[in-house]
Amino acid sequence: MAKYLRSSSWIDTLCRLEWQVFCSVTFPDVRPGVMVGPYIRERMLFAWLRRVGMYRRGGGGRDGALRFPWAVRVELGEHTGRFHYHPLLGGLDPAFVRDYCLRAIYRDWE
Repeated sequence: MAKYLRSSSWIDTLCRLEWQVFCSVTFPDVRPGVMVGPYIRERMLFAWLRRVGMYRRGGGGRDGALRFPWAVRVELGEHTGRFHYHPLLGGLDPAFVRDYCLRAIYRDWE
């Protein structure tokens, strides 16, 4: 990790939060060799985060607000160069963070 990243205050803040879920979400190619554009990728990500937010602590987020801790890292795959996100999620209902529930939010992405 670069020296400036290790010392930045936002990394310290992220380290202090309690994260419950780390995942990797990818995008299918529109057609061979053509990736989904940035506008569509961001819309898909935020729609998915709003669906996940329905399972936050203290009740569902039916209003569409992202009122739970989340962070996303953007990356290109090492082997294929495919664009993907690595979301960190927190503040979810502990009963939700079980294997079968996590598979449900994964299916929401697909």
